[in-house]
Amino acid sequence: MKYIILISFIIIISSSCCYAADKWTKEDISYQIASNTLLLADWKQTRWIVKHSDEANPLIGNSVGNVNTYFISAIILHNLISHYMSDRRTWQLTVICVESVSVGLNIATGVRIEF
Repeated sequence: MKYIILISFIIIISSSCCYAADKWTKEDISYQIASNTLLLADWKQTRWIVKHSDEANPLIGNSVGNVNTYFISAIILHNLISHYMSDRRTWQLTVICVESVSVGLNIATGVRIEF
């Protein structure tokens, strides 16, 4: 988990000298909202998994604190990458596809999204 925080910090510092690639369109904003919503759903599902079972992802571990750190880092990095990447739509759609599959499979296996 320390490595994820370190990598996040390095990316944030190194991206401070970058400029946003393009102005955001309405579609970009819609895709960003969708991808962040799916990341939040996955975060809530992973918290549920850790409380009721064992998490399969070794990067996260089996503690709610680790889950929170992982997803806070992932959401920050996702937003930074989306902001600075010249082809942000490809990145956003990739995140949407991956997270849709993850959230969908979790729902299919009975994992709840608790708020």
